[in-house]
Amino acid sequence: MGFAGVEYELAMEPETDSLEERASEPVTDSGIPAKPVDRTPVVADEDWMRGLAPLLRVLRDPETMFGASSDRRPEPRRPVDWEAAPHQIQDCFEYWEARCSDVLLHLMMAADLLRESAVKICRGEVQITILEHEDLSPSIFMELSIDASSMQAMELTQELDRRAFDMELACDGFVFCFMDGEGGDVDELEGDAAPFFASLNSAIREEECA
Repeated sequence: MGFAGVEYELAMEPETDSLEERASEPVTDSGIPAKPVDRTPVVADEDWMRGLAPLLRVLRDPETMFGASSDRRPEPRRPVDWEAAPHQIQDCFEYWEARCSDVLLHLMMAADLLRESAVKICRGEVQITILEHEDLSPSIFMELSIDASSMQAMELTQELDRRAFDMELACDGFVFCFMDGEGGDVDELEGDAAPFFASLNSAIREEECA
């Protein structure tokens, strides 16, 4: 599968031999190691954030990955604080030990699904909301408005979730879904997923009013 027809390569840093990445190796007078050495690499926190810049670029300008938008706009929401967003994303992903690259793969899969379905996105950026759950664990809710009905948006979200599950794609710390654009009617939603979308919308409204 060619994700979204766009390459979002994450620059891989060359291997180094720094003291931080290898354990000290005590030796005897004969030069033979005194004991086995733990060569497990130390993974820096920054490795989780590799890909943060391209992720923010897609969130702020989804047309770079999803293609041209329609003239329809998303439902009005509280503007995203893009100065705070990078720090919020980092805090959330560090909590879950999640990676920006997993979110990018998820978005690429979403872009492919919309192309297969001949559905365009609405104009504007991806809406992101930081949710805090009862156990105080944070998560990021990402909402991409599309030029479709509420029912089709729900069905596409379910299909995307199925594909991500089949590919065993990590999704800790974030939720992504499609939503219909301005003028839609969420009351038309039916089926098992309808209560989930209703509760999610309720949580977002509470967060915006906080």
